[in-house]
Amino acid sequence: MQWAEYHHSSIINATLACYIHKKDFVPDVTNKYLLQLSLNYINDPSLPVEKKFELRGAHFSSKDEPLCAPLYKVVFAQRPAAVEIGKMEMGRKLYWGTGAYLLMARFRPDQVQFGTDGIPFWKHFGIDALHAMARPACRNPLDQLEENLMEGLKMKFCCGQLEGLPTCCCGGWTHEKVRVLPCYGRTLG
Repeated sequence: MQWAEYHHSSIINATLACYIHKKDFVPDVTNKYLLQLSLNYINDPSLPVEKKFELRGAHFSSKDEPLCAPLYKVVFAQRPAAVEIGKMEMGRKLYWGTGAYLLMARFRPDQVQFGTDGIPFWKHFGIDALHAMARPACRNPLDQLEENLMEGLKMKFCCGQLEGLPTCCCGGWTHEKVRVLPCYGRTLG
C-alpha cells in the first residue's frame, strides 16, 4: 500500500514515542503493545497518494485487548522472526526491542460490517537503545500523527541530533533534549 510507505516514518515515530511513554511502567513493552490505526479509503482519483486514506482512530493497545486479541495474535506470531532480524541488523548490544503497528483499512466505509469490513496490514520494526532512551516531546504522539496524516506530511525517522542544527532530524516532535513543561508543551533552555 503506497499510503503506508509514504507515512511509514510518521507512524514509526508515533509508535516509538508511545513505547517510550510506557516503558517505565510495562516491562518489555514492545512485546505487549502495538499501535493500531483505523483508516477509511477515500475514493477520489484526484487525491495524491498521501491523502487517499482518512484516519478514523489511533490506539496504542495491549495485545490482550479483548476485541482485537484474535488479530493481534496473528500479528505477534510473526514477531520472533522480526526480533531476530532486528538483533542481526543492530547487533545484540544496540538492540532494544521490536515494535509493531497495525493498519485496518476499510475500502467501503459506508458499508460497515464489524469484523469483516477491514483489511489488516502490519509492520514490525527494530528499535535501537539510543532511540529507546530518547525523551518524548510533551505533545501527545497520536495527536501529532493525526495532524501529519491529515496534512499529508512526510516525516523522516528520527536519527537523533544533527550537528549544527537546533533540533534533531524529526524537528523535535518525537522527542526533545530539553526540559518540557508537561501541561503547556513549552521548553525551558
